Amino acid sequence: MQRLIQEKKFEEAAKLLNEQQVDFWVEKYPRMTLDQKINYWSGSLHQQMRWNGESGFDEMGVFSKADYDLWKQRESNIDSLLPAILEKLNVNKERVFDLLF
Repeated sequence: MQRLIQEKKFEEAAKLLNEQQVDFWVEKYPRMTLDQKINYWSGSLHQQMRWNGESGFDEMGVFSKADYDLWKQRESNIDSLLPAILEKLNVNKERVFDLLF
């Protein structure tokens, strides 16, 4: 991927990235255990929260109705995973639920 970007082969890099995303969501993610899924979501959200904070934005901005709708498309059981995810993130659950719903 990095080589393609350095060589300015952006279309090829985008195609490869898309293929990797499809592989993850179709092949790898469904085989994850419950704990692995919780770790995936909490890690991903933690990283997004850090990026927001480092960019001067509200870290809690990653919790929105639009984001929740996307999560729901990827993980139909996100509602059952969310309490454990938020526990790992050590965030105010009530505030998150206010932002999401």
